[in-house]
Amino acid sequence: MNNLVDNDDYQKVIQHLDQMLQTHIERTEDDWGIEAIFPPPNFRLMREGNEYFKELGQKAMVED
Repeated sequence: MNNLVDNDDYQKVIQHLDQMLQTHIERTEDDWGIEAIFPPPNFRLMREGNEYFKELGQKAMVED
């Protein structure tokens, strides 16, 4: 899987899906709020996570 949420080429798709969800919530009177905190605290994009784990691996190799 490839998370495209931060890819500028897909922002229109993301906005469209967000609008579809909002319309569904309003139509069904769903009380689940879309105002959830996103990204959650300490959230990392995949590339940031990969860089973080790469740094951890390098530190582990130095400490051994």
